[in-house]
Amino acid sequence: MPEKPKDNPTEIAADPGTTGSVPVEAAPAQGERRHDYLLTLVHEFRNPLAALAGAVDILEDELRPYLDPEKREFFDIVEISLVRLNQMLDEMLELTALEGREIKLNYEVADVAALCRDVLAEYEPRAEVFKVTLNRIKAEGDLPKVECDPELITRVIANLVSNAVKYNKPGGEVTVSVSARDGNLRVAVADTGTGIPEADFAKVFTRFYRAPEVRQRKIAGTGLGLVIAKNIVELHGGEMSFASRAGHGSTFWFAIPVKRPEITEAKNDETGS
Repeated sequence: MPEKPKDNPTEIAADPGTTGSVPVEAAPAQGERRHDYLLTLVHEFRNPLAALAGAVDILEDELRPYLDPEKREFFDIVEISLVRLNQMLDEMLELTALEGREIKLNYEVADVAALCRDVLAEYEPRAEVFKVTLNRIKAEGDLPKVECDPELITRVIANLVSNAVKYNKPGGEVTVSVSARDGNLRVAVADTGTGIPEADFAKVFTRFYRAPEVRQRKIAGTGLGLVIAKNIVELHGGEMSFASRAGHGSTFWFAIPVKRPEITEAKNDETGS
């Protein structure tokens, strides 16, 4: 049998774990179906979750006075789990909208270094609980103001700082650095935590990824925050990446254009979002 050409411009690889290939023209339709399926799935989960939360509230009101403290904790566990499930659904909806480029960026001229300072001030109490020190921002040179959606960029910074605090070691440190180069503003968040195993590098920006040590320590989270943050950065025409060494901490960074990218404007105009 003749060998199949390795480079076929009309085909793309199928999903991992499957065989064969998918015509390029079919890919957008598959993406739309997946998008619609996720939206439907998330909305279908809402009603039973709301009913379950209501039932738990009624049972708790009636039974809690008659339960000892140990049994009352079961209600707390259920309530926390319901909150987490609802948070996961919210994040799934947001991620689906981001991946479909359905979110409109509300551009303003922003001082990103000031946004970083605000986030650090907000997370100071949490850092104290984790016994982690938040260092002062390292700002390199005269930093330009950036055309971006400050609310969404603040969420990206908050996600990176939150992770750096949660996944650090007691007595550890978090350092935020801001710099500008080649028309981009770069924010880096470094921690002195446990780091990420090299075998997991390819999974870091996938949905629901959580490092092994994080699961062992039972740290709360949905595993969607980094994926959402990366999509927000890419929606701004930027990029996000990281460097890590197991046992020695991680540095997550993102860079966005100082000026509003024309390609982003065009996409938003086309979608009407």
